Amino acid sequence: ELMDGLCVLTNGSDVDKLKFLFQVYDVDGNGVIDFDELRTVLKSCMSESALVFSEDHLDDLTSALFDDADTDGNGSISFEELQAELDKHPGVVENLTIRSASVSCDGHVIVI
Repeated sequence: ELMDGLCVLTNGSDVDKLKFLFQVYDVDGNGVIDFDELRTVLKSCMSESALVFSEDHLDDLTSALFDDADTDGNGSISFEELQAELDKHPGVVENLTIRSASVSCDGHVIVI
């Protein structure tokens, strides 16, 4: 599975990359991203980027992003809503690629 994911991130189309990202964000696998899942992802991303936010600021950021993406107001973000949100910000999906490695879909990783 890891190699398949790396293959998608390095060689897949933008839609394939987004589908993979959605599956990662949808922690419980129920087909939608809820507020807590988005908050968890944002917290992880900030930690990896050495960004420090208070819990209140993290909640505010999560709320702003969630409210903007949840266009039908049902309390969750569907794949289509995530896709529409990222379409507002061209280049974001492209930044999800792994630039430090080249991955062959036959399962071999070649580090550049």
